[in-house]
Amino acid sequence: MKNFRFEIVLYLLAASLAAVFRLTQLGSIPLGNLEASQALQALKLFEGSNSPVSSSPLNLGLTGFIYYMFGSSNTAARLIPAVLGIFLVFAPLLFKDRLGKGPAVILAFFLAVDPFLIFLSREAGSGMMAIFSVIFFLGVFLKGYSTWSGIFGTLSILSGPMAFPGIAAISLSAIWGRSKASDVENGDERRSWNKTNWKTALIAAGITILIAGLVFLKAPFLINGVGSVWVETIIGWNYLPGFTSQDILIKFIISILFLVPLAFLLGITGMVRGALKKNQVNVFFMRWALIALGIILIYPAHRVTDLAWVSIPLWAASSQEINLWVHKPTLHKSVSYIFAAVCSVLFIFCGLKITNLLAYEPGSADYQLALAGIALTLLMLAVAAFLIGWGWSRSASFFGLGIGMMVILSVFTLNMSRRAANLGSLQAANILNPGPIPLENELLVKTMNDISLQNKGITGDLDVSVIKLTDSNLTWAIRDFSNTSFVSSLAKNETPELVITSANELLELPASYRGQDFVQAAEIPWSLLTWKEWLKWLIFGEAPTQKQFIVLWARNDLFPLGDSEIPNE
Repeated sequence: MKNFRFEIVLYLLAASLAAVFRLTQLGSIPLGNLEASQALQALKLFEGSNSPVSSSPLNLGLTGFIYYMFGSSNTAARLIPAVLGIFLVFAPLLFKDRLGKGPAVILAFFLAVDPFLIFLSREAGSGMMAIFSVIFFLGVFLKGYSTWSGIFGTLSILSGPMAFPGIAAISLSAIWGRSKASDVENGDERRSWNKTNWKTALIAAGITILIAGLVFLKAPFLINGVGSVWVETIIGWNYLPGFTSQDILIKFIISILFLVPLAFLLGITGMVRGALKKNQVNVFFMRWALIALGIILIYPAHRVTDLAWVSIPLWAASSQEINLWVHKPTLHKSVSYIFAAVCSVLFIFCGLKITNLLAYEPGSADYQLALAGIALTLLMLAVAAFLIGWGWSRSASFFGLGIGMMVILSVFTLNMSRRAANLGSLQAANILNPGPIPLENELLVKTMNDISLQNKGITGDLDVSVIKLTDSNLTWAIRDFSNTSFVSSLAKNETPELVITSANELLELPASYRGQDFVQAAEIPWSLLTWKEWLKWLIFGEAPTQKQFIVLWARNDLFPLGDSEIPNE
């Protein structure tokens, strides 16, 4: 009983860590176009609009309910994915009979800090709901919980297109594994799969749909979205992305290697070791990761965050492998711990030397000196490891190297987790962003509200005309201005109080206006970065950014100077 309580405490700690990464400053970052399109759909549906439904009807319904209870905001739009992302860390409890208690707890912490899952948990969309539903369905199905299998199976179908790679990869991995194993080897597994009472599961699925129907009564058009989830998935095969294949390929490679380096190293070694030892659990994870990666790469409508379906099995394999890298030494304990501390310091020192490369010009004396420092540090590590292994034991040498590598990779992974949450870093430099980011939408809205408050005494009470701009993020940002019209042009006699145009649009109206530009879209040209710019991004999260501007025009009579000439500053 005491061990069980301690286990629950560890899961609660993992959930607390997940909450920090998922809830901190959740609403401070403006919604991008994909997020805003989802948020606007939920808002319009629950305001009685007959707008068509795309993506996840379940996510739209729950988000609309949050709007109904607390009002619409950036935080409200992202709240459901954030909560589901926190509860996802409890999923390993369903797999601890296969993973083991210790690895299951470790996996919970890994899921809490995974950058892909953090980003999806902070994104107003259906991605996290899809992952949550599919993973929990797999867990309750393997446990033979028929009722819960029906519930989470239904939620998986309703969750959105991102469920497709996970369902396909897990299903094909299971079919592949069962076809390879003999009846004798797989007898226990077959019996566990047959524990599900399909009649009970179907009844539970039907009840889940009826409960969902209560939400649909509030917004009947959500019913149409049930079929559109999978229609949208099929249409994705004909999708023509707005970026080059080189861009997405570079982002995929960098993301899997440098966002989750700990999972990549431990997961690959664990999967290979499992294949050699015929460990069916790790072999299943290997098949899952390979099939998911293949599906994601060939699916035209893929996103970098789809790699969450690859990182999850990598973390699962890592949870079993890490015990071989980090364990309590049995011989020469003092030497093992001292060498582990030395290795950690030397690895960190090597990392600091790498950052020094950014300050010097290639080929300069200082640059060569920094390179020499890196090489000397690595040589010292190799010589020290050899001497420890020769003079004491190889286990002490491997223990020290393992601890040192885990320390530096853990620090690097946590830094990437922080960046995925957009905490303390340039948001446009987040490689997981699906498109350009509106950096100054909040400032734009604040400026508009200040003008409204000064002239009308309340916010959001000015006439606004938006010319030739259809970005969802802008529509979401100015949603509280009820007198807003989106037009292709203005008549010559029209003089709205506020006008929003692109930076290239010329404003020709009878009244006088003054304008202020704002950053509407910021994006990094990933395929154009040099190796030095990549290194700077890896270390500091900074990179050259391409920006697009919009201009807010305000009629001159809204200001204290009225129609008089604006003084030049």
